[in-house]
Amino acid sequence: MNEPLLDNSSATALNEVAGLAVFDGVMMRSRTGFAVALRREDGRISVRQIPFAGITSRWRALRLPVVRGVSSLSEMMVLATRVLGYSSGEGDSQEADSSNGRLGVLIATSLTVMACLLLILPDTLAHLVLSNSLVEGLILGEHLREFSEADQPYLFNLTAGAFRFLILLGYILLISLNRDIREVFQYHGAEHKVVHVLEKNKQVTVDRAREESRLHPRCGTTFLALLVLITIVIYAAADALLLLYVSGYPEWPLLARKAMALGVHLALLPIVIGVAFELVKFAARQERHPVWRWVLLPGLLLQKLTTREPNDHQLEAAIVALLAALAIAPGQVEVSHWTVRGLENDESAPGYVRVSPARPAPPLLANGS
Repeated sequence: MNEPLLDNSSATALNEVAGLAVFDGVMMRSRTGFAVALRREDGRISVRQIPFAGITSRWRALRLPVVRGVSSLSEMMVLATRVLGYSSGEGDSQEADSSNGRLGVLIATSLTVMACLLLILPDTLAHLVLSNSLVEGLILGEHLREFSEADQPYLFNLTAGAFRFLILLGYILLISLNRDIREVFQYHGAEHKVVHVLEKNKQVTVDRAREESRLHPRCGTTFLALLVLITIVIYAAADALLLLYVSGYPEWPLLARKAMALGVHLALLPIVIGVAFELVKFAARQERHPVWRWVLLPGLLLQKLTTREPNDHQLEAAIVALLAALAIAPGQVEVSHWTVRGLENDESAPGYVRVSPARPAPPLLANGS
């Protein structure tokens, strides 16, 4: 007999569900909104279900290829700010709203720092390394006395791209030393496992999710890895065009050249983001093809660092978030907030979650098995 399908009131395609791991829980997003499930200290799961109509649903132009990558990333950053606010101020809506403002400033500051780390610092290191006389003699030939990135745009951007990837890798390794971040990485793995079960069009349970891979081709980590690799190609081409079309460009002072190149690179960043987004979407649909497996490989390897094997309690939270997100109907406007309790509170429970009698919940979260 066929198993009952999930309540997908949102009419979200199975391969369009997006997620985000946060402190103590998981956020899942559907076409009609998002839901946050946070594991509380008493073992229960606090669920917040929020209808959300993104800008792409109102502006058709923002759904065009390449353009939709920037709009999707922008929306995800907005949602991340709200979700982190719920996570840090959970249980008190006023406290959560206050946290949103502080977290917004924190995220903006973090993005600025990351832009410096991934744009300015790699270029600076590449110039220093390639200007070294030993490297110059081995790679460029002894007849070149002084390295100029303007004359060697492809070599320069390849070197800068390598530094960019190493900086990203080092950053992930550094933050993974924190115990709380390692727990977030476990929830990240739980998010992926649960989505894998959904994409196979099966009833989502802890037992099924436990057997799935913690790596997923549509992960934001894969996007970041491809973004770094794509910058090598696009930025090298842009620097080559500067060399061809800007009069006297190689003879400009170094700081003037770097300012010009940085401005061009920043202007091209939306295109780089859009191309990386489209590449991830296409490659994920073709992940069994050997060529596209190689395209996804850097991101999947990086996910081995940004995910950890989750426990059953973390899988429960991811499942609750998924079910709540899919249950958001198109006409729903109110924000719902309720509590469910996991198996650790009632080992005889026939399902993976039981609804707390203190607050009602949608039928799909009651006694599911």
